[in-house]
Formats: sequence, C-alpha cells, structure tokens
Amino acid sequence: MQIEATANLGQDYRNEFNAMYKQIADLEKVNLLPFVVQEVFFDQSKMLPDGIHPNKKGYELIVDTYVFPAILEKITKLNL
Repeated sequence: MQIEATANLGQDYRNEFNAMYKQIADLEKVNLLPFVVQEVFFDQSKMLPDGIHPNKKGYELIVDTYVFPAILEKITKLNL
C-alpha cells in the first residue's frame, strides 16, 4: 500500500519518495494499493489520536475497499 511523503520534506524528496512505490511494485510484480488519504486520513473518525495511523474503523475500510478485493482478484485469475 502506497503512502506519500508530506509537503514539508521538500518537493524533490516528495517526488522521489512517492514514485518509489510504483517502481518497487513493478520490480517485484506485486499489486500496488493506492494511498487512501481521502477515505481514511482526512476522516478523524477513522484515525488514531496521533493523526498518523488509522484506527480499527480505518483499517476495516482499507481492507474491505482495497486489500480484500485485490486478493480476490488475484485468486480469481488463478482459478482457485
């Protein structure tokens, strides 16, 4: 699952950091799940008080919306 660097780290670093996930996913031939900032990180009801990590509701949304469908798609392609 991709994360993104914050703007305060500088645009050059941010661009390189953000691009790294696609490069690694392509190299390792794995699915890359998108950064879920809108659905989780901007909704405080889905975040821990630290403002950085999702809480139970946030992780449930991530798994139900992104992780489980990606796994199901791979299994379906394998005809399991």
